[in-house]
Amino acid sequence: MLFTDFYVSQAVCSASRASLMTGSYAERVGIQGALSPFGELMGLIQKLKQ
Repeated sequence: MLFTDFYVSQAVCSASRASLMTGSYAERVGIQGALSPFGELMGLIQKLKQ
């Protein structure tokens, strides 16, 4: 995969990564800001399993 242009759905890194991994907007999977280490990450993993 080669990225030549840079577009993001969110200015925050965690939300942009979630969008890229899921193909959905970050709000749809419940991410609205930066994730703190390990705290909210486990919640994200559970949501991605669904």
